[in-house]
Amino acid sequence: MSEEAREKIRVSKLGEKNPMFGRTISEEHRRKLSELYKGKKFSEERREHMRIAQSNGSEETRKRMSDAHEKDKVSVVCVETGVTYSCVSEASRATKCSTSNIVACCKGRRKTTGGYHWEYAA
Repeated sequence: MSEEAREKIRVSKLGEKNPMFGRTISEEHRRKLSELYKGKKFSEERREHMRIAQSNGSEETRKRMSDAHEKDKVSVVCVETGVTYSCVSEASRATKCSTSNIVACCKGRRKTTGGYHWEYAA
């Protein structure tokens, strides 16, 4: 099967079009699946694929995601203290405020969070 055809099939079953969307597997069904696969021998290629999937993706995937995150970092300033943080998550860790609330303050959807006013660094 061509890559193009595989991609079309994959896209056709995304989200709500997926027959399992919003469903969960019962404990009984999980047990049956577990019994089915016990003792089964997988090919070396399949085992490697499962190992990579279990470890949160390949090194290449992790690097690509890390690089994308670096580009998205935006500096924020706490108005009260005058401290500039390199990213929202750093500000969140330092002040124990929610990242989404800090962003909401910066965008003007919220006045304060954790008793602080926030804005994006210029």
